[in-house]
Amino acid sequence: MNKDIADRWVAALRSGKYAQTRGCLEVVKEEDDTPVGFCCLGVLSCLAVEGGIVERTIDERGVAASFHPKNSDPYYGSISFLPGVVRDWAGINSDDGRFGGVNDSLTRMNDGEKELDGTIVNQKSFAEIADFIEQNYMSL
Repeated sequence: MNKDIADRWVAALRSGKYAQTRGCLEVVKEEDDTPVGFCCLGVLSCLAVEGGIVERTIDERGVAASFHPKNSDPYYGSISFLPGVVRDWAGINSDDGRFGGVNDSLTRMNDGEKELDGTIVNQKSFAEIADFIEQNYMSL
């Protein structure tokens, strides 16, 4: 992963500016499209918006933001995984932040795992994810 972008991402995750959510890049309020929360990859997508790499639109359901290549049809956007142009810009190897085996990804760290009773386990905070990225950015 690009070290400069990794450093900016780590700073954004630690900034307190972004509330954490799970399941999609960015959850928004239906009534006014304001952000409710982001997954760690959604924070990276926001940095890509700031960098002019992608655009952000609200998906047709009105509950999530979609990130898509600049000047492209929002239909080609993503609400769950990193768009290819963000991956390329950041120098990340996969659209879910995979760093090891099939179950080793930033998506899984962010979202945790759902137990049969519905409880979420093994979910990492943005601070924990930032620490991991800082120490392992080269393997992303």
